[in-house]
Amino acid sequence: MSRKPKARKPGRPRWEPNEKQIVEAKVAAEAGTTQEDIAIAVLRCAPSTLYEYLRRNQNSELSEALKAGQSRGRAYVAGKLRQLIDHGNPAATIFYLKAQAGWREKQEITGADGGPIQHAVVPTVTEYLRRLAKAKARKS
Repeated sequence: MSRKPKARKPGRPRWEPNEKQIVEAKVAAEAGTTQEDIAIAVLRCAPSTLYEYLRRNQNSELSEALKAGQSRGRAYVAGKLRQLIDHGNPAATIFYLKAQAGWREKQEITGADGGPIQHAVVPTVTEYLRRLAKAKARKS
C-alpha cells in the first residue's frame, strides 16, 4: 500500500518574523516608530499582516519585543522630561502637570468689572438704509 503525499493547503503560507526582524522591530519601537511604519520598513509586510499576526499571537516573541521596546522608549522620554524639570524648565514642568496631574488651562472671558459681556445688535445694511430713509422722510 503506498502512502499518498500530504495535500498542501491552498494560498500563501502564513507570515512569520525571523529573529533579526524581531530585534530590529524592538529597536524601532523603542525609538517611537509606529507599528504601521515598523511593518512596512522593518518587517517588510503590510500593516494589516502585522496587526493580524499580533491579534493571533498575543504572547509571541514579536509582540513581547514591541511592548518592551515601546516601554523602554517611554521610560527614556520620561527620564529626559524629568531631567528638564529638575533643571527648572518651566515648559517641561507645565507639560508634566497637564499630562500627569490633570492640570488644565481655563480662560474665562467676562465683561467690564467681571460682569457679563454686553452684546450689541448691529443692524444689517438693509435695515440701516431703511432707517436712514425714514429719518430723511421725517425731516422733509
